[in-house]
Amino acid sequence: MIYTTFSDHTGFYHDTVLSEVGRFGYGNSFFFISKGQLAGLVVGVVVLCGIHCFIKIGTSSLSAFRDPFSLVFILLIMVWAVNILEVYVCKTSYLDGRTALMYYVLFIFVLLFRIRDMSEKKVSTWITITLLLLFFVLNFSRAVNLKSVYEWSYDAYTYDVLDYMNDYRHKHPDIKSIEMNSSWLFNPSFSFYTSTGKFPWLEITDTHEYTDTASQTLFYYATKDDASRLLNYTPVKLFTPTGIVPGCDTANILLLMIHK
Repeated sequence: MIYTTFSDHTGFYHDTVLSEVGRFGYGNSFFFISKGQLAGLVVGVVVLCGIHCFIKIGTSSLSAFRDPFSLVFILLIMVWAVNILEVYVCKTSYLDGRTALMYYVLFIFVLLFRIRDMSEKKVSTWITITLLLLFFVLNFSRAVNLKSVYEWSYDAYTYDVLDYMNDYRHKHPDIKSIEMNSSWLFNPSFSFYTSTGKFPWLEITDTHEYTDTASQTLFYYATKDDASRLLNYTPVKLFTPTGIVPGCDTANILLLMIHK
């Protein structure tokens, strides 16, 4: 049997729970609770729901398996167990990022069905619902950014890069067109505007490499790690992504550079 290692793993709590809670906040801290405290709260809720599920199964026997709360909670535990089994048997990694979205869905349903079970106590139910809604509204109000929407950190500053090059073109009337090089990570974001004709003055070098050290284009857009190998270029604009990027290492710092 051939084992494949997709990435290093620390532990389920660190790689999945803690990282997903960080992404839930889009990299921003809450007013009164840290990422670690929120992750601990999530674990606490799951434990309490597990106790509730265990009591249901113990008192209702097989009829508990027809209960939506019990079924969803068991499914959540099964997904977790299968992931752990994959880590130790197939040498994969714990689910993270988009691959861990199943945990979001199942946890929300567990929470909703648990609130439904509390419906006999109307006061506590409404208090719980109000607190949850308030929490999500606060999270949304702090995390939302109506200036731009992007999926990846390296798509976040496309407009800024284009504006800088356009401004450079206006300051240098003798330049009729501008050539820009970048890795394949950035090319789709810029080639869209050249293919649609919105920026006829822009020419994108089509490269399949991460770093084209032999590049002679006027501008080069790259990560800070790649920029260190581009000796013919000097930085003119630096971007430090925030928001959905948890933390910021040198691979997430982006540089627009000009040929020396």
